[in-house]
Amino acid sequence: VWRFLLGFSLITVAFHVGRNVVLGIFGKVLGEVNQGRWMGIIFAVSAFPRVIGPFVSLELLKTVDWQTWLEFGICAGLFGMSLLVTWQNIDDLVSYADFVKSQTERFAKARRKKTEIEESETQPPSESAA
Repeated sequence: VWRFLLGFSLITVAFHVGRNVVLGIFGKVLGEVNQGRWMGIIFAVSAFPRVIGPFVSLELLKTVDWQTWLEFGICAGLFGMSLLVTWQNIDDLVSYADFVKSQTERFAKARRKKTEIEESETQPPSESAA
């Protein structure tokens, strides 16, 4: 009973905090684009585990004779895996403003290079003094 109460208490507190943090980060990453559509997608995708989860949890609890270690282990494993993947790719996670800035700089550099190539092709070859 104490494990259920502890787990329920943690989930009750952590779910709302975690969801708001994730949505805030997701909104920052999206920037100025249509956030409504993408927020709707993230809510629709996150609803799927809430529908399927109780059925899977019930089957897992029956499999391990109503011991909760498997469910806690799966949750801890998923959390650890997502934490490691995020930590491994932390340099790739940038805000939308930084992404736009880097893309603008990249395209400007490519445009300058293309212009230089076009200019060098259109100039007549220089005559060398013999």
